[in-house]
Order: sequence, then C-alpha cells, then structure tokens
Amino acid sequence: MLTLKNMVFTPVYAAHCLRLPWHSFMGSIGITAIATVALTLAVWGTTYLHPLRGYLNLVLAGTAFGALWCGLAYTFFVTSSERMRLRQMVSSIIPAW
Repeated sequence: MLTLKNMVFTPVYAAHCLRLPWHSFMGSIGITAIATVALTLAVWGTTYLHPLRGYLNLVLAGTAFGALWCGLAYTFFVTSSERMRLRQMVSSIIPAW
C-alpha cells in the first residue's frame, strides 16, 4: 500500500505544490516502475532456475544484478545533463577519471 501511495500520491502532491500539472512526474515514475518490475522478474527468474545456496551466492547475485541495473539505468534512463553532472561528481572524487 505504501508503494502505491509513493507512486501515485507523492508525485501528484509534489506537482500540486510546485503548481505544475498533476501528471508532470508520472512519466518518469512509470518508466522507473516498469524497469523495476523488469529487473525483479529477471532476478526472480534467475533465482528460480539457479537457487541461491548460502550468503556468498546471495551477495554475488546482488552485486551482479546491482551492476547490471546501474549499467542499464546509466544507458537508458539518465539524461545527458545528468550524465555530465555524474561525471563531474565522480571526477571530483577520483581525479584521473
């Protein structure tokens, strides 16, 4: 129930507070929800075919799917201005990057 509230009420209320149309944030919320469901199904399918046996396998699977999600999110969901900002943030931490 809380997830539904966060997907529907919170963006509508934020748009209301910013005096924007009520559907202003629904596009990005929808894309994120679809991507999350897709990743959840991929993880579920993988663990169904190859059950996790122990904490080490859990950590390795979480790391692998986390890296996959970061790569997909960076490639498909991050805008060019957000990529530039991300590169600036990383280069301030790691100067050679």
